This record gives sequence, structure tokens and C-alpha cells, in this order.
Amino acid sequence: MRLHAKPLVGKDFERACKKLERIIGDEPLSLNDIANLLDISRGQAWKVVKALKKKGVIKYIRCKGYVRVSNGG
Repeated sequence: MRLHAKPLVGKDFERACKKLERIIGDEPLSLNDIANLLDISRGQAWKVVKALKKKGVIKYIRCKGYVRVSNGG
């Protein structure tokens, strides 16, 4: 996870989305996990998650004190 990351736009954003599409599965991932795996900040990870939710790749986002993202139950 990066605290001060450069802006995630254009090809970098698309690359992060594709990478997360491959990683995402039934096991829930936290926002910190996603940020660490993609080497981006949590704010940028949230933007990627929202974009994939809009696309229909991510089915579940649970927000109860923390964010969990998954495709399964």
C-alpha cells in the first residue's frame, strides 16, 4: 500500500482493473489487501473497486467498519 501515490489514470487504471479482475474470487478481500496486491493507495483501490462493481465484475461489497469485496457468498 502506498501513502502518497501518483494519480491512477488512463492505462494504469485499466491495468489495475484487469489485475483485480484476475485476483477477485469467492474469498473476500479487504481494501488493504487489494491496495497491497496492486501496490496502490487505499483511495485508489476504492476507485478501482467501484469501477469493477459498476462493470458487474464484483458482486458483493460489504461495508461494516471495513470493506470486504468478493464474488461469492
